[in-house]
Amino acid sequence: MIRKITLLGLTMFAICWQTAISQTANFSIDQGTNVCVNECITITDLSTAPGNIDNYSWSISSTNPNVPVLPNPNDPDPTDQDPLAICFSEAGSYLISLQITDDVGNVANANVQVEVVVCPGSLAAGFISKSTVCLNECVTMIDTSVGVPTSYTWTALPAGSAVTSTPDIADPTFCFLDASVPVEISLTVTNADGKISKFTKQIDVVTNPTVAANLDTIVELGNPAIISAFATGATKYRWEPSTSVVNPKVLTTFAYPEETTDYVITVEDGNGCTASDTVKVYLNFVPQIGVPTAFSPNGDGKNDLLVVKGLALSKCIFKVYNRYGIQVFESDTQKNGWDGNYKGKPMDPGVFHWTLEYEFNTGKSGILSGNTTLVR
Repeated sequence: MIRKITLLGLTMFAICWQTAISQTANFSIDQGTNVCVNECITITDLSTAPGNIDNYSWSISSTNPNVPVLPNPNDPDPTDQDPLAICFSEAGSYLISLQITDDVGNVANANVQVEVVVCPGSLAAGFISKSTVCLNECVTMIDTSVGVPTSYTWTALPAGSAVTSTPDIADPTFCFLDASVPVEISLTVTNADGKISKFTKQIDVVTNPTVAANLDTIVELGNPAIISAFATGATKYRWEPSTSVVNPKVLTTFAYPEETTDYVITVEDGNGCTASDTVKVYLNFVPQIGVPTAFSPNGDGKNDLLVVKGLALSKCIFKVYNRYGIQVFESDTQKNGWDGNYKGKPMDPGVFHWTLEYEFNTGKSGILSGNTTLVR
């Protein structure tokens, strides 16, 4: 700092040095930085500042992604100079942080990491589950308690928001019935020495998407049926069975059923929650089947294959014989037809005998036989 001095009519300038006192955030943990599960620590503030410290801000977080991030009911008051005792109910690495602010707005920070371990003879309740569930979804809680618990007690708050038929086993299944508020699932365990430990986790319950399929319909065999649905809150769609659907991943599409079929539309939102509805497509179908009386395998693209004619066949065993009774062709699928060759060589024109075993999707079955003329 430069100071102006007037002495005997002379003006002089003197430089004065002032030592600044730095602001420092600091604190001690009376029990040290290594503690057991279910033990508590006390904190003493050791911060210094040239002026008054107007604000203390404490926070606790987990440096281990598998340990829930605090706060919890045992957190310190975030504005006290010396927070109350902090108790750790789960093993892991925790970072305790302090930020101080003085009366002119200067800020300083301090951090101390605390390791919480399971000590011999200690008991610690714990479990893992999904953090977000769907309304009416049932989820199994996986117990992770340590210390050889001998009894388990599970509860859910608010009452009735989630229910289980086995509240006294290690891994119960809860069904979530209320999406209006988050649900707190708590596990209390006791060991043979009578020690008790409690762990609580908040689970968010979200509503499901909705879907409504259109009315049932009827179509002729071979014709498309329009199947459609209306959905809200969904991002994915799926029709089943998908094999006879043109595009099973859209709300409105075409289906080609070969028998009367129930088509189920399932929709899903970003949380994985689903909803379903069904539309029935009735098939108007008169079973018909046959084999042409002639074919001309000359490569002109017309009537080059001898194939079985008919729709909605679930079984088709077709065999062709020459006039000497030698089998020259066999197929167990309607898609394959005879091209007039035998052992890679064209057969001479003539009359050939065939047999056909068939069964429709309706269950009706039979055996047919007849003759077909090969023309070249």
